[in-house]
Amino acid sequence: ASMGNGKSKEETVKEKAREWQRQIRGESRRIDRDISRMRQEEEKLKKEIKTMAEKGQAASVKTLARQVVRSRAAVARLERTKCSMSAVNLHLTTAVASMSTASALKMSSGVMKEMNRLMNVPELQRTMEDMRQEMMRAEIADEMMEEGFQESDDETEIDSAVARVYEELALDKSQLLDT
Repeated sequence: ASMGNGKSKEETVKEKAREWQRQIRGESRRIDRDISRMRQEEEKLKKEIKTMAEKGQAASVKTLARQVVRSRAAVARLERTKCSMSAVNLHLTTAVASMSTASALKMSSGVMKEMNRLMNVPELQRTMEDMRQEMMRAEIADEMMEEGFQESDDETEIDSAVARVYEELALDKSQLLDT
């Protein structure tokens, strides 16, 4: 079963699977770096929250706490994406290990569906990078965060998430939540 280049279909499929695995590992490392950067930014936000709380600037504290909440949600999304990528990588590893010409042809359908689903990962990373850049510009970030939370249907859920950030930072909620 040799194709024009002297390689069997099985070898070609194995090479393609290994290429996909390399791409998945690269994306996974990129996601790890994004998560790490976001966690560092969260630590900076927490310090800034404490500073603003000491100055009695409740509105700023609430805005920054909301940014922490959004950052955590983004990290959770990235971690879920990374888990999906790991599952695909494991599937590819298993398929390559037990590859035969017949199984190589069967493998493509399920893996291709999952790979196509994961092709949105770079878009997610671009979105996260854009979001990080915008958050650096304080006025724009504040406006965006306020608009985003105004559109939210469940203000109490947001307030409870913000309150958890306050508790975590041992801030006096009675001073800050009344604003």
